[in-house]
Parts: sequence; C-alpha cells; structure tokens
Amino acid sequence: GGNYNEITGNTMIGFRDGIHIDDDTDVIIEDNYIESRFWGIYANNAHGEHIIRNNEFVKYSGDGEWFVYATNMDNIIIEDNTFSGVGGSGFYINNTGADIKSNLLITPGRAIEITNQAGMEIANNTIIGDGDTDYAIHISNLSAPIVRNNIIQGFQNGIYDDNVLANN
Repeated sequence: GGNYNEITGNTMIGFRDGIHIDDDTDVIIEDNYIESRFWGIYANNAHGEHIIRNNEFVKYSGDGEWFVYATNMDNIIIEDNTFSGVGGSGFYINNTGADIKSNLLITPGRAIEITNQAGMEIANNTIIGDGDTDYAIHISNLSAPIVRNNIIQGFQNGIYDDNVLANN
C-alpha cells in the first residue's frame, strides 16, 4: 500500500490476498495478473480516485471475499479487467463513486453490490454466475448508478434496485 502508487506489469501468484490499499490515495493498478484466495483488491476507507484497469484476477479456491472491496473514496474506475473465481463475490462499492465498464466477471457469489449513495455507471460488462446466486447487480441505500448494456447470465435475478431514487 501507499499513496500515489502505480502497480503495473506484475504477476502475483499463490497469495491469500492480492493488493491492500486501505486509507491510501490515488492508486493505479494496471496490467497485472493476480491470483488470490480471498481479497483481490481491498480498499477500505481509501481516498481520492483509484484506477483498476486491464488486469486479470483469479480466485483459485472456494474460500473468498470480494474481488474488489472499495469504501469511502471519491471515485474508483474498474475497466477492461477479467475476474474469474470459484469462490467469493465480485465488487462491493460503498459510499464511493464508481465507473465499472467493459469487464468480464465470473463469480459464484453476488457480482456487484452498490450501496450507501454509491456508484456512477455500470456499463458494457459481461457478468456470469453459477445459477445459485441471488443477484448479479444489487443497488441499495440511496444509490442510483446508470446501468446499461450489460450481459448477465446465471443468476436468480439480474438487477435489484432497492431505493427511492429514480435509476436510469
């Protein structure tokens, strides 16, 4: 972890967790291959804008947490990545602006959870579940991202929007 870091061009194999950037500011994670058992990227109470672009994430065990866990930052950009896991869930975004675009996300858990006045846009993603998971995209607690042009397969429900705001 650390502020204003660029983590690029790495291969990380066999770790419990991928990258922890708690309380860090403006980190760029780009062009990496990351295998982990639990967290892919853990960014609790981070600051500024974080960019996760053109990476491949693999969860190789049935254990697991979220591929990307992001809370309380200004914005996170998650684009052009591949996420494939046999355990855990996809993206948890809480109280954070989020642009989630052009990703392939394969997960047996909930794919994307947007909560607590979070989100901006979820577009052009392919989201694949195992058929037993409740929601591909779960939006709640005064969050109102634009959701468009996504391919969703293998979930009990595609999109769940539980708030009083109008979503596009």
